[in-house]
Amino acid sequence: GCTGILVNFLIFLIELSAGLAVNSTSLMADSFHNLIDAGFSVGTAAAFLLIGKPADNKHPFGFGRSEYLLSFCMGIGLTAIGIFFGRVSLEKIIDPEPMLVNGTAIITMMLAIVLKLGYSLLNRSCAEKIASIALKANYWETIVDVFTLLTALGSLAAAKFADIQLDGILGIVISGVIIYSGA
Repeated sequence: GCTGILVNFLIFLIELSAGLAVNSTSLMADSFHNLIDAGFSVGTAAAFLLIGKPADNKHPFGFGRSEYLLSFCMGIGLTAIGIFFGRVSLEKIIDPEPMLVNGTAIITMMLAIVLKLGYSLLNRSCAEKIASIALKANYWETIVDVFTLLTALGSLAAAKFADIQLDGILGIVISGVIIYSGA
């Protein structure tokens, strides 16, 4: 959980700063997705602490359902962010703004991809070690995040090297992935 908080918050900062610097809706959308993932990591750590508690008089069935409640809340948050950035991306398609891409933004995104991939592999290892459904789901969600980051990097590369503005379109794609992962 602590690793997830650190990695996702770091990626949030990386993507948000890169998105603001180059004027990229897709990067900003994915940055907030990672912020929600950091919140999910906090919730996951708390849920695992609760799950380990024995049943008591007030909670005769124990605390096992806290994992489901956490997933439900995170789904609502992801769906809201996906809808918001979907609207912003649609506006960017209708009224495009040029992105100001530089090499630093591209390198920053590559670092975010490496961080997310490493975190994904850590989730898979831990999920297998303790047979956790939540960590296995988190592994698959982080793999999707890696592909989302690659999509955002593709948007930057297209703008930088081919002068093709795909940010609004890819922002819609990323928003769809965020909404799907929230569902």
